[in-house]
Amino acid sequence: MWQQARLRSRLMQLFAPILADEVAIPLGLESLVRRGVVAALDREVALESQLEIWEGALAAAPIAFLWVDRDDGLRWCNDRARELFAIRQWQPSQDRLLIEVVRSYDLDQLVQQTRRGRLTCQRDWTFYGDPQPEPTEPAEGPEFSDHGTIDPPLPGPGTATKGVGLALRGWGIPLPHGHVAIFVENCQQMVDLARSRNRWINDLAHELRTPLTSIQLVFETLQKQLEPPLSHWVDRAMPEVKRLVRFVQDWLDLSQMEQNPGQILRLEVLDLVEVAQAAWQSVEPLAERKSVALVLDRDGLDHLWLQGDRAKLHRLLLNLLDNAIKYSPEGGQIWLHISQDAPALTLPQPPKELAEELAEELDLASQSGDRAPGSDLNWAARAPQPNPQAASESPDPDSDPIATWAYADVIDMGPGFSPTDLPHIFERLYRGDASRTRETDAMIAPQLPSTGSGLGLAIARQIAIAHGGQITGSNDPKTGGARLRVALPIRAIRQPLDDL
Repeated sequence: MWQQARLRSRLMQLFAPILADEVAIPLGLESLVRRGVVAALDREVALESQLEIWEGALAAAPIAFLWVDRDDGLRWCNDRARELFAIRQWQPSQDRLLIEVVRSYDLDQLVQQTRRGRLTCQRDWTFYGDPQPEPTEPAEGPEFSDHGTIDPPLPGPGTATKGVGLALRGWGIPLPHGHVAIFVENCQQMVDLARSRNRWINDLAHELRTPLTSIQLVFETLQKQLEPPLSHWVDRAMPEVKRLVRFVQDWLDLSQMEQNPGQILRLEVLDLVEVAQAAWQSVEPLAERKSVALVLDRDGLDHLWLQGDRAKLHRLLLNLLDNAIKYSPEGGQIWLHISQDAPALTLPQPPKELAEELAEELDLASQSGDRAPGSDLNWAARAPQPNPQAASESPDPDSDPIATWAYADVIDMGPGFSPTDLPHIFERLYRGDASRTRETDAMIAPQLPSTGSGLGLAIARQIAIAHGGQITGSNDPKTGGARLRVALPIRAIRQPLDDL
């Protein structure tokens, strides 16, 4: 009896999720087993029906979908994924790793990041196709017993092929038991559209630059020759003409930096602290109009030597400070924090004559792509070379094991960035939240390059990328205002002999 009671108790525990309320009804063992089996079969049919519905929905989805198991094996994918990643021979019956079917490091990293964090993750990357074709052995399984051989489809316009990159955006969604669902969108058409738009505006900017410059010269001549009240109208129009001229020039400069990020730099060993002080002196007249004070925190550094383009870095900090002044309240403060993440090697700088000679050799070496014969350029601080094919993929200071990183943080007391604007603040012409709109031109010093055209932060980002660095934006938790951080790589810190 006790064995039957024990068996009945185990059966009731087994069938409890299936039989629901029926487990409370006294039943014999035979009836309990029969009802449990019938309920299990009904549930299996219902689950199979739901699975078909979900598979049909995912198969008809306009973007690619991949299902990855806990062992990083590809369990299932829709036709859009097959087309996008050129998956021809693999079938769900085959037990193969995702990295074997789709040779994409970024896709594999998205899977690992999603599984570790147990959160939905997003990643953008460029996929260049599979350098090695998949094995051509026929697929095994009952799915193809009645269909014979299936010819692989030809690559379409949205298919990744060897040597041709596609801009992709993927989302990883964690599933139970360590499985991961991956959705991938092909963004190449948007990238091509943006390039076409920028190309068209570049042509327009080139056509406008000469006549606008001529108009500016005419207005400058009239300012000297006309007397009130006619000179009043010229004085009112002159700032607008200068604003248009600067906007056209900024657009052309930004386009040049995006196309050739590493070829626009005139590298030299410079002091970042000195560049920061010079940038603040340039915007100081504008800050005085709003009674805005600057707090320069050098983190105990008298100098911070690195290799860079002095004019470009000056403009980068100029744009960030100008942006901070615009959105700072009357009588507010702006913090400029200069720091480095770790102590770097400090070496005495060679004499001036030797430094000039080595600088010339360094310039020749950078143009030829190699060192000049017989020269020793180890003294120079070397920034990592940027990738011109993927300018948006700037290095991550937290993951670079070699470079020492210099930081410049600009923090204001303004309204900060809204969550919807934050991902787009470095895009061209992005205006964003109305609380951070451009101030009147009367508040902008005419000699400053940044005029609130929507290009200042985009130019700053390209300058950082050209130096092998990056720029990020956030809201400061203490002030509530915007915080813009520039990270620049340095290989060795140098200081002149006079400072030893």
